Amino acid sequence: MIDQNDRTRTLQSTRLLSRVFYVFITITLVFTTSCSQKDHLAPHQTNVWLVSEKREIAVGNEVAEEVERQFPVYEDQELTDYINRIGQSLARASDRPPRGNLKYTFKVLDSPIANAFATPGGHIYITRGILAVFENESQLAGVIGHEVGHVAARHSAKRMQAGTFAQIGLLAVLIGGGDKVNPDMYRALNLSAQLIFLGYSRSDEHQSDLLGAKYLYRTGYDPEGMVGGLEGLMSLQKRSPLQAEQYFRSHPLTRDRIEHLRSWLPRIPKEDVWGGTPPGTKLLGVETYKRIAAPHAQFQGGDEMLAAIENFRVAMNRRQIDLAEKSLSKNFMDDQGRNRSKYLTQLQNLFNNSKSISYTMENVVTEASRDGGAAKYDYKMKRKTGDGRVMEEEGRVYLEFLKPAPFVWKISSIRMVRI
Repeated sequence: MIDQNDRTRTLQSTRLLSRVFYVFITITLVFTTSCSQKDHLAPHQTNVWLVSEKREIAVGNEVAEEVERQFPVYEDQELTDYINRIGQSLARASDRPPRGNLKYTFKVLDSPIANAFATPGGHIYITRGILAVFENESQLAGVIGHEVGHVAARHSAKRMQAGTFAQIGLLAVLIGGGDKVNPDMYRALNLSAQLIFLGYSRSDEHQSDLLGAKYLYRTGYDPEGMVGGLEGLMSLQKRSPLQAEQYFRSHPLTRDRIEHLRSWLPRIPKEDVWGGTPPGTKLLGVETYKRIAAPHAQFQGGDEMLAAIENFRVAMNRRQIDLAEKSLSKNFMDDQGRNRSKYLTQLQNLFNNSKSISYTMENVVTEASRDGGAAKYDYKMKRKTGDGRVMEEEGRVYLEFLKPAPFVWKISSIRMVRI
């Protein structure tokens, strides 16, 4: 048995080792992140000495393969060429342009979740969901430039280096602790090492914002596009939290980041040191964006619309007018000009004159937009009237939806085509 004195000594040793590990990690993070922020406009890469470019690229290639195994790449040649053209121009103007084995790739993932991210070594992805946030090409270039900034400043490589130091520190603690390091302490220390990899630091995000704006300036885009893109993402967080969740998990975005970026914009033309010559334009690219990118934007809301449609189906089968009422927006109007009140009155008359209703739906298709959406389905209705007659009807229904609040979708119009 272990006496009380042994337990006390073990506890004291554990606490001491935990403090040593904490100090080690703190020093490591200060050394590997703070030093690189001396000049936000000119990223210093020399402090990433433990992770070679070759290793960084190899890890990035593995990560990219895994990303594309889990998420389908959106195959539209015009859109892909458009994104790649923007991305390559920003990469060439970056502080770490393509060279040797360092090659930038830009791809679109077929997902309605708004997200953009870069792997180590230059693989950059955006989603169809994030295309729904922007209004012009400069805003799109801003988010791509931000990701190029992460690659140019080797932020992922710095996180890899910090993680290596953390593992070394963990090993030192385990060796020093010997049999006095209990399983709970090991799990806690290992968790601390893993937490280092969760997202970029606030300083890294600030720097990538400024680098992205600088690359916009160098390539002739309006640097204000960076601000507009970030503000669009902020509004998305309020408008559609589920759609914004993934982006905000990996890129914590606050009003402070936007204000910090805005304060730097006037300084970029004065303080940027570059061998090239900026075009001096402030391209927005509204029409080009609307023509090439906007048609491929994907919004969330399909599930919410399906829920409203299912609610309407249940209301028909149960002849329950309050359920149908919940599915309709306040400014509802059907194809015959009946408002919400008149439509519900007629529906109630149908229910009153029916002993039973069987209402089925097939081939339901939904398409969400920024503030609403549309849907269609094929229906069959079989009902028994009050005098015992059986009446059958089938056709197609076209629906339009409005989105009065996040996660709330209401039917704003119904048009029926009977067969």
